[in-house]
Parts: sequence; structure tokens; C-alpha cells
Amino acid sequence: MHRNPLQQNSPSRLQHAPSRLRNRILTASALTMTLALGIGSLTNSFGITGHWWTDANAAAAQAGHYYMANGAGSAGNAGNAGNANGANGANGANSAGASTTTTPTSDADADRIAGSSGYYGYPMVALGDSTMSLAPTTRRPNPFGSCHHYAGAWPQQVSQKLHLPLADLSCSGEVTASYWKKNLGPYLGPRTQLVVISYGSNDMRVVAQLATYNAHLGTGKKVQGRSRKDVEQSLITILKDVRKRAPNALILTVGYLPLVQEKHCVNLPNMTPFENTRVRHLREAADQALTTASKTVARMSEQQWKDNGVEVVSAGISNVPFRQVHGHDLCVMGHKRFILNREKTGVRYHYTEPGLSYIADHVAWKYLSEQLQWSRQMVYLGR
Repeated sequence: MHRNPLQQNSPSRLQHAPSRLRNRILTASALTMTLALGIGSLTNSFGITGHWWTDANAAAAQAGHYYMANGAGSAGNAGNAGNANGANGANGANSAGASTTTTPTSDADADRIAGSSGYYGYPMVALGDSTMSLAPTTRRPNPFGSCHHYAGAWPQQVSQKLHLPLADLSCSGEVTASYWKKNLGPYLGPRTQLVVISYGSNDMRVVAQLATYNAHLGTGKKVQGRSRKDVEQSLITILKDVRKRAPNALILTVGYLPLVQEKHCVNLPNMTPFENTRVRHLREAADQALTTASKTVARMSEQQWKDNGVEVVSAGISNVPFRQVHGHDLCVMGHKRFILNREKTGVRYHYTEPGLSYIADHVAWKYLSEQLQWSRQMVYLGR
């Protein structure tokens, strides 16, 4: 049994601890902005360059107005972006920043794709599959595309807890290759504070394997998916691209809740112990791929800074794993279960409302615990 990280001590911890940390974070962020305004432009080792705006312009950006950097389209420069002509800024964003839909074949190709973005970014961005976009609730309007989103999905809960406006680009059925088909320009940029990423389970076809095994009694057909090593490499390329597009954001890779744990599962009567074990290992592999990829890119970032004589406090890339969560999978009964099975609402083998809240609490706490160190790193770098 895992304790809610936002309720570890007294009930007041949920109310006061985040606000105390948030005040310290905002202080560090204010120092960051002061330094950046003094410098006039933001340039870093990953090749992103842009100009900071005034607080009024930041408020406009968070309200959903996207402006182009350095004279791109109708947005003009940072001084012009502050006026009331938000429509011109939006027009510039639409006309000058179309992103590629080609999957990169090399780091150089990824650099070219990342460098094409001239936008400032959205405060919080979610990228991933149906574990992010679905909930056993009601469908809600999605201003970021045609993918179905539902009220109470965990990225929405994190956005509300942290008071960060969310651009939710998650979509049911997505795999790592889906990342390169998105128009990321308006959303990932120097003003992005948090990016949450959860890809990999569909690459490995974990849910498809579970559904196939549970369809008929006895040993079913093995579904062919990608290997963990291949998925890790894809995730590494994605994380490097996100860092280039959003150099000041804290990036969190978010793992997957276990689908099964026991060798015999009373709620999955058609599955053999062997089949349960295979599904459990597949799900753990998807979660582990996110962990390994984030650690690899974090080490790369740290080494790059060290090579340039920078003392590293935080790499700004962390992982929130869930493969060690026990007692909440498909094999348990009642309200303890975090995975939907035959409920009247929601998609089978996806998350229950308690499961979504559990993930949201851990992700929010991870952000609050990591952001202070990351903000100090940004101040140290003069961003």
C-alpha cells in the first residue's frame, strides 16, 4: 500500500506545503526573469533563442494567446507583442510556425525540427497516450485537437493543483512516433514550466496483449510489439527534442500503473498464470523504459553542462515510476482497484478515478519537490 505523498503528515500539509514551496519557486522564477530581462535574449547550450516579455505579456500567453519570436509572422518583436493586438500575434503564430510531421532519423534531424520553432510556449504541456486523456467520467471540449479528452484525467488534475494552464496534447492510441506528427510550435517554448510525458505502453502493445489473452480460456496468441530497448531509444530522442524546444521546463516522464500482479487473477478468469506473468512483465517494461530514458537524457544534460564548466544542481528531467505499486491492479476487488474492468463507464483496462487521483498527487508532488532545485539551476545559468 502506498501513501498519498500530499497527505503524509497532517491534513494541513496538502494546503500549506505546496503554497510554501510555490512561493519559493515563484521567488526563484522572479530572479530568473530579472536576469533574463537584463540579458535581453535567452540562449542556451541546446540552441533555443528567444526574448522574454513583460508580466502583462506573460499573462496574455497563459490565457491562450501565442506569439511568435523575433519578428516571425505578424507577432513582430517582443516590444510589439505586449500591445493589445493579440489577433496579430495569433495570426503570426499560425502563419510562420508550422511544424514538421516527419519522424527524425538522426540527432541532426531532430535538431533541425526543434530549431524551427519560434514560439514562447505554454505553461504546462502533456504528451502521451490514453492513460493521460481518458477517465471514467464525461467527455470535455478539447481545444488542442480532435482527440477525445475526459474530465478529471490526471494531467488536468495536476494542472489544477499547480495552477499551471495546460495544453493537453495527449491522445488515445498514441505511440512514441506520434510525437513527431504534432504541431508542437505553439506549446513547447522558453516559457513552458512543466512537460509531462507518458509513451511506451502502446508501442509494446501491453493492453492489446491483455485483451487478447483475456478473450478466450487458455494460452492465447502473443501480440507482437516493440522491444523495451527500441522504445527507450525513441523516448530518449523525444526527451532531447523536448529539452531543446522547452529549455526552462521541468520534464517529468510518468510511468504506468500495473495491470496485474497475481499469478491467478479472479477478475480475469480466462487468463492462465503464465499469461498474467507476461502481461505484468510487459507493463513493467513500459514503465522501466520511461525511467531509463529520463535518466539517460538527464545524464547527457548534466555532462554537457559540466563540459562547459557549469556546476550542475539539477538536470531538470525526472521520472515518476509506478511499477512498484501493489494492491490496486485488476486482481483486487472494490474501491482499491486502480484499473477499470467491467464498470459501466470508462474504457476497460484503463484507470479508475482513484487511480487517476493517485497519479496526479504523485506527479504534482514530484514537480513541487524538484522545481526549487531546477529554478536554482536556471538562476545560476542566468535564464
